[in-house]
Amino acid sequence: MKTIPVVAALLLLGGAPVQAQVEDSVRALEMNRRDALLAADTVALSKLIAPDFIEISRLGTIRSRVDNIRDIASGALHLTSIKYDSLNVRIYGDVAVLTGIADNTGTMRGFPFAGKIRYTRVFVRRDGRWQAVLEIPAADLWKVHSDLKRKLFEFVATRDERPAELDPKALTIGFGRRFAPGPQRRHGEYGHSDRCRGD
Repeated sequence: MKTIPVVAALLLLGGAPVQAQVEDSVRALEMNRRDALLAADTVALSKLIAPDFIEISRLGTIRSRVDNIRDIASGALHLTSIKYDSLNVRIYGDVAVLTGIADNTGTMRGFPFAGKIRYTRVFVRRDGRWQAVLEIPAADLWKVHSDLKRKLFEFVATRDERPAELDPKALTIGFGRRFAPGPQRRHGEYGHSDRCRGD
């Protein structure tokens, strides 16, 4: 009767090394991608990137697999140094999410660049092989968040009779109130007809 719990415990303990191996294999792919970029090896790079790969650049443009390989092949993008830090991998079945910091140095269409970016790359396992399908720099996500927050504050300022000074850099929590049937709620709402406008 005690055999089942023991077997279950062994299976759970055995799952951790397998998970770690999968995570290490995804990190190894990221290192292979670095080597391919530095060597301008488009053949190796094409094997690491899925046909439906999409990258959202720091400028907000969408770049495809073809765009990435073309820039490397033509020399438009020339990387001389790539250093990774804080690479973290999470596995969700056949999907792997890698986050980390890349310190890149090189030229883009003749213009030098250097600096660190925090990014997220998503891999999908197809036919037993991991390939990158999406890359998003963290700066883009924060820019979208900041733009939406700014628009929300501007909207609130137009609707509030006494607009508060909201700090875009501070955590802001808002509450909404819906109309519920009942005389106690109707009286409160209809007592301020100027607030019942639909504009």
